[in-house]
Amino acid sequence: CSLRDTPKVTSIVDAETHDWRLPPLDPGQTYGEIYETVFVLDSCEQATKNGVRKLEQMGLPCLIHKLPYGDAAWMARRRGASLAECYMLDFIIERKRLDDLLASIIGN
Repeated sequence: CSLRDTPKVTSIVDAETHDWRLPPLDPGQTYGEIYETVFVLDSCEQATKNGVRKLEQMGLPCLIHKLPYGDAAWMARRRGASLAECYMLDFIIERKRLDDLLASIIGN
C-alpha cells in the first residue's frame, strides 16, 4: 500500500455531486465475482502505516489515501482492473474520543 498506488479522489467520489459512488453490476453478476472489498485508511491518520501493516498481515487488502470524509472507509475495486475503477461503499469510519466528538457537535 502506498500513496502512489491509490486512486484519485475523483475516481471514488462523483465530481459533480461529491457523493460516494456505488459499484455497478450487470444482471446476473454478483458483487464477489466482480469486486474485491478494500479497506482505505486516510493518509492524515497518525497510525496509518502501522494499521496498514497489521491489516495486510491479516490478509485484508488496503490502501492509504487522502479521504475527503472520515478516517477510514470501505471501497469496492473491480477485480483485475486499474485503480481508477473503484467505488466507495456506504460505510465511513470516524475515530473520535468522546471529548472530540462533543467538540465537533458543539462546534458544528
